[in-house]
Amino acid sequence: MCSAQASIGSKFRSFWPAIDRSGFQPVIALLFVSSVFLFAQVLTEVRAGDIGASDRAILLAFRLVDDSSVPIGPPWLIQSAKDISALGGTTVISLLTAAAVGFLALHRQWRNVITLVSAVGGAAIVSNVIKVSLLRERPALALHLTDVWSFSFPSGHAMMAAATYLTFGMMLAHTQETKRARIYVVSLAVAMTVLIGVTRIYLGVHWPSDVVGGWFAGAAWALLFWIFMGTTPRSMAAH
Repeated sequence: MCSAQASIGSKFRSFWPAIDRSGFQPVIALLFVSSVFLFAQVLTEVRAGDIGASDRAILLAFRLVDDSSVPIGPPWLIQSAKDISALGGTTVISLLTAAAVGFLALHRQWRNVITLVSAVGGAAIVSNVIKVSLLRERPALALHLTDVWSFSFPSGHAMMAAATYLTFGMMLAHTQETKRARIYVVSLAVAMTVLIGVTRIYLGVHWPSDVVGGWFAGAAWALLFWIFMGTTPRSMAAH
């Protein structure tokens, strides 16, 4: 009995490093499934109109009690929010993606080029398809502090930030040798995504559920490509 247990333990210890060397991390697959599930939950509640009260309460928490058109905080914070928000906009995302694609092409990393373009471009398509399917209106109870032209759910900025910056983080993490460096890079990507989403609520252009839905959708999309990159041998990913 003891020898059988020892044999199983030995096989497990040899199996796990093999998984780790391949780059595949079961926790990433779990996060992907969780993100898809949570997005589906938010989408269902938005369709049913079940989160209007919480949306309103959170949105108003970012504004003065006696004047919902004025956000809390000093005047300079509005401009800072606009600057951070722009990091999830079409112009900045397109420029960053084009610059990264050019860099990867110079190093003939065609698989990474395809992954990046698919992740960013695909997220943009999915976001717009969902928007025109739901036709959710933007918040009307707060003054919009930046221009908007599309429908509200999901937040395109939140979804594109999650899909783009998490994909960038994944690619950079794959080039790092230490776990600390990988955690640092991914943490920066997550922090950037969160900040961009919060500014959309602060600027009054999105309901909180729009942003949360965008985060989950964008994260699921990025994690899908993260799994692909993680299960691809590095020698293949670099050519």
